Amino acid sequence: MPKMTTEQFENLTEDEIGICLHIVNVIAPPKSPSIEFEPRQLTWFKHDMLVKKLLGAFPSIKPEGHAIYSSLLKKLGVEHQIKYEQPPSQGSTEGSSEKMPPSTEVTASGAEAQQTGSAEITGSAI
Repeated sequence: MPKMTTEQFENLTEDEIGICLHIVNVIAPPKSPSIEFEPRQLTWFKHDMLVKKLLGAFPSIKPEGHAIYSSLLKKLGVEHQIKYEQPPSQGSTEGSSEKMPPSTEVTASGAEAQQTGSAEITGSAI
């Protein structure tokens, strides 16, 4: 399977690169050898492996990072949709301040297996 292309990398914003690096360095680092990846090194990852790491990291992404995460997946060719069991309140002071955990459905075909966590994740990259 091909690696992340230079063109894909160059189309990412600083925020998208930041969230991607956070995932590969902190949330889902390689088991061995221990290495901290730099931005350009993201092109070293095979596309399927990178997408699998990104999908598996979704439960660790805070709601305020969902827009950046979603944009990153879209630029990597992953069709997805984040669905909330209860939409986040927008300035509302009524009711509970506790937000329901989001679930996401990633619809596509490929080699990645279904994954579950505090968020529901299915599918893979196209």
